Amino acid sequence: MFKSRPFAAGFTFKVQIHVTTWGVTNHVSKFKVGRYLNRTRVMADRVKHVTRPERLQPGGLSTHGFSPNWDKGYHR
Repeated sequence: MFKSRPFAAGFTFKVQIHVTTWGVTNHVSKFKVGRYLNRTRVMADRVKHVTRPERLQPGGLSTHGFSPNWDKGYHR
């Protein structure tokens, strides 16, 4: 994603919870979460951030968000 958005400081992803107690539904996937397709809808109040720290403002990362270094042209 960073290659397709060269001025991105980071990305925010909404979370889904994958249910593993109901058994494997996809036997082909090598990725564990990909084997369990029973999952919740996207939870808007739970997010995960993937950032490039060198593109953030000093102290610009917290549990709930991040602040790009706007002066250097980076954005969300």
